[in-house]
Amino acid sequence: MLERVYGAALSASAGPAAAGEATREVMVAAAGERSDARSLIARVIVRAVRTAPHAAFAPMAEGDREVVALARLGGYTVAEIAEALGIAPGEARSRMLSGLRALT
Repeated sequence: MLERVYGAALSASAGPAAAGEATREVMVAAAGERSDARSLIARVIVRAVRTAPHAAFAPMAEGDREVVALARLGGYTVAEIAEALGIAPGEARSRMLSGLRALT
């Protein structure tokens, strides 16, 4: 499971050091919890794009980055993204569109 979490962090972050730090923080925070790999991956993707985003996500606003990264890297649906971020599905869709527009 650790390899999958680190792999997601590496895809979302600016590099190995940032990915390692995001992975460590998420795994330490989850210690003692009964977390599955999917929820840990969501946490590490969000953490990585908030603290040191990969260059592909850098042009986007922070909230947009989170949504796009969860969809593209984690394969999350709009409903899953909304739940993970505590936002309405309509807000998730809006952020997705805004984030993708920032890349053009």
